[in-house]
Amino acid sequence: MNKFILIIIFFFTSFDTKIVAFTPKARHSHASIVVDGKVYYFGGITPTTEGSQILSNEMFYFDITKEVDTSSILWVDQTATSPMSVQTEGATTVVGSNDNNTIFMVGGTMFHPKTNTLEMNALVYAFNINNQIWSKVEVLGATPPGRKQAKGVIDPNGKIYLFCGINANYVSGGVIGYLGGMEIFDTKSLSWSTVTSDNTEWRGQYSATILENGNIIYLGGLTMLNADVDISKAYIYNTNTGIWSTEGIKGDATITIDNRYGHSAVLYKGKIIIYGGAKGLNQVTPNPSLVFLKVDGEQYVWETPQTLTIDNPPLPVSHHSAEIVGDFMIVAFGNVTNNLTLPTSANDKVFLFNLNTYSWVSHFNPPPPPSQTDTDGKNSSTDAGGNPILTDGSNGYLTPSKTFHVL
Repeated sequence: MNKFILIIIFFFTSFDTKIVAFTPKARHSHASIVVDGKVYYFGGITPTTEGSQILSNEMFYFDITKEVDTSSILWVDQTATSPMSVQTEGATTVVGSNDNNTIFMVGGTMFHPKTNTLEMNALVYAFNINNQIWSKVEVLGATPPGRKQAKGVIDPNGKIYLFCGINANYVSGGVIGYLGGMEIFDTKSLSWSTVTSDNTEWRGQYSATILENGNIIYLGGLTMLNADVDISKAYIYNTNTGIWSTEGIKGDATITIDNRYGHSAVLYKGKIIIYGGAKGLNQVTPNPSLVFLKVDGEQYVWETPQTLTIDNPPLPVSHHSAEIVGDFMIVAFGNVTNNLTLPTSANDKVFLFNLNTYSWVSHFNPPPPPSQTDTDGKNSSTDAGGNPILTDGSNGYLTPSKTFHVL
């Protein structure tokens, strides 16, 4: 009898493990966001063994309120329980709305599998964090053309800024059409507006990072002539005044910072942490892979940190994602680059960089939740998701990243 019971227990235990076990496929050009103690990932392009690439509609996450080991991450797949109606790559995901309980997805390529059609307009999808349901947002007023290879950031007022990129509704004789200007989506009024970009160079695949003073810093990218944008010059949009400006970046004259596109850029304590990317038509690895841009002084300055220890060396990747959680940068997925040829594979791993010790590590202990003094409005501000932005520029684990990186 006891033997029979043990067999039954073993059967159901094995069956349950098969159901809950999930390992995400290698991918690039996905979306990510940190919210409610979880790092969420959406969509992306998943290469196949036959050499083709598939747009994904997957949604999954891992919990950062518990200890994380990069060799054994406990992934949770929400694709079946919270299905997205579109397959997507290069989208922007942010937390916004009047009640701050909604993840908005805008931009990028969106494919409707039921009708086998690409979306040409700038559709907006929303994920309700409370009931875990996706829905298409009914936008008030006109809807602009969709923008591919553009990335968005959100300001504290709940406005998403999408700069340049490629017109999803324009292909003529094999020639793609780049868009100028800036489209702004208000997550509270659910409406679009447009601003011009003066004489800024049209581009895609850049990084965009919003500072606490309201400036959006655009770095790198690829022009409409397939030329790398000069990364030694920052393009700046002031969300408070609507004025564009440029800023030359200083640094050690003996160290060359390669141009790049498809890189990540996240804000941490007055510095933009840049990782990876690609350069040139062969999408080779730019050097150095890891570089800091100090933006809290009168002059923007490059810094090239020396990593002290490495127990989880990262792969050189582009079109990946990066998020700040406490004092760690979480780099995930992406195309694996090299020094000679186009990327031939994608990455399925997660890498952790300790920003206190300048070390690539394999373990992560969760930071404590923000204290009351950090969230009562006296010593901090909040982003559009209602999450605290600490005065030193670092964020608690509940804070969504304000950057996203696209194909």
